[in-house]
Amino acid sequence: MENTAREKVASDIKVLVGDVEELVKSASSRTGERLAGLRERVGKKLLEVKDVFGKKEGALQAKAEQAVVSVKDYCRKNPWTALGIAAAAGIAMGFLLRRGRRGG
Repeated sequence: MENTAREKVASDIKVLVGDVEELVKSASSRTGERLAGLRERVGKKLLEVKDVFGKKEGALQAKAEQAVVSVKDYCRKNPWTALGIAAAAGIAMGFLLRRGRRGG
């Protein structure tokens, strides 16, 4: 089901890009009425794409919040392991940052 949504978004973006390209190429040669119709089509497709991205954003935010809860839960259940992981990550970052300042 997620692939279907991705395919729909990809298709919508391709259509939007095609419509925008057509709008840009023919902006000077179109009559006012035909140009208005093209602008309307582009606007509708843009709203559809924004709607799909808005829905995906909410789902991603929910997953991120769930991940945060899971990490907090793990840290409460395993504080020493979490401390060890945090210390190792801090040492690794310090090493990499120090190495980067020396130029490699």
